[in-house]
Amino acid sequence: MVSSGAVPAWSIGEVKCRCPQLTPTSNAPLVEVLILLEAGLREASFRVKERRPTGLRARYIDWMDVVADGINRTTVEAEAASGAEPVEMVVTARTFDAGRGGPKKIARGLSVTVDALRARGLRAEGHEVTTTPWAVPEERKKGKRR
Repeated sequence: MVSSGAVPAWSIGEVKCRCPQLTPTSNAPLVEVLILLEAGLREASFRVKERRPTGLRARYIDWMDVVADGINRTTVEAEAASGAEPVEMVVTARTFDAGRGGPKKIARGLSVTVDALRARGLRAEGHEVTTTPWAVPEERKKGKRR
């Protein structure tokens, strides 16, 4: 599936953070959101490392960069802010990718997810989905490190 670019990649220079957060909100059931999120991330070459009833953790490693003695690892952690509809997911990205491939891969996976949610649902027009821009997490703004 070709993504629409519904979720842009973040720029480390703009966000001033290698681990920004984004919050997509949808009227789809949580189970459907998680299934489509996992499928979207897999399409963007991520491997799901952990599944939970309310979220997941996935990772992408550029092995060619590792062979070239670089560090290019990107992780995505998604957790539902609440189990009620509309479902609000807090998506935290972490990257050590200096070449910006990681942010682009995350954006692609999330865009595929948003497109799939908008195309599905009980109504002919699919589920409603909105996303916030990428931003520094609140705990980082306050000087706390995770």
